[in-house]
Amino acid sequence: MAKRASGGVNKAAIIREALGKGIESPAAISAYAKQSKGLTLDPKYVSVIKSNLRAKAGKTRGGRGGSGRDSQKEAMLFALKNGTIDKAKKALEGVRNDPAMSFAINMGGVDQAIAALTDLASHVG
Repeated sequence: MAKRASGGVNKAAIIREALGKGIESPAAISAYAKQSKGLTLDPKYVSVIKSNLRAKAGKTRGGRGGSGRDSQKEAMLFALKNGTIDKAKKALEGVRNDPAMSFAINMGGVDQAIAALTDLASHVG
């Protein structure tokens, strides 16, 4: 069970809320918790909770986790759709070199990128 801060606030829920808004880095999530909830969260704690959430969702960093075969199948289908492995690589390089796509990939997806930009716009004015 997630720890509750003083007043019965669920720390993990605050971290999930921040992640849902596209805030990814532990330091930024910690700042978000302080600003929006008045709660001080150590970025190391945030990192641990993020890792636990990723593990529960079946998403792991590095390695193959439990989905190595699925990833291999996806890669094979992508290569087949593009004709060859070299053509598939070139297609991915084109995506990586596109600033908007690169931003979306770094944010964890298009929805997270839009959420981050929306949040930024509310702070900028």
